[in-house]
Parts: sequence; structure tokens; C-alpha cells
Amino acid sequence: FHDVYTRICRKRSIPVMDQSEFVSLCTLLESRGMLQLKRSKEIRNCKVLLRLNPEEAEQVLGDRNLLAAVLEDKESLGKLCKA
Repeated sequence: FHDVYTRICRKRSIPVMDQSEFVSLCTLLESRGMLQLKRSKEIRNCKVLLRLNPEEAEQVLGDRNLLAAVLEDKESLGKLCKA
């Protein structure tokens, strides 16, 4: 998930968090009920589930155009994008 996040940020010229900061942020969002982390032995293999519906995600993120562009970017989303 961090790799996808990094690709998206770089493509849009947004500063990137390192992996430890990213994991801390995911943990915070999990504690607030926005994400669910399915832990694994290796941090890179954790699964992340969004626990917001699309309307809530749009409201929280506040930038509808950016959200739409990210969700439509199949190249950056890679394996996260369902066929």
C-alpha cells in the first residue's frame, strides 16, 4: 500500500511520507474507524481496508477532483485495482 501511495504522490508532485510515518498514520486512521488493517508477519504484506463509503471518503478528503483522478489512475493503483 505504501508503494502505491508513493507512486500516486510522486505522479502528482505531493510530498511523500516514509514507510514508518505512513504506518503510524494508517494506525491512527484505524483507531478512528476509517481503515481496517489486516496485520501480517511482514509490514509490507498488511492489507488495508477502507471503512468509509465513497461519499464519506469524498467529504473527508475534501478534493473531489484529486480523489477521482487517483481512483481512475489504474497504472498507479496497480494490484489494488480490480480488473
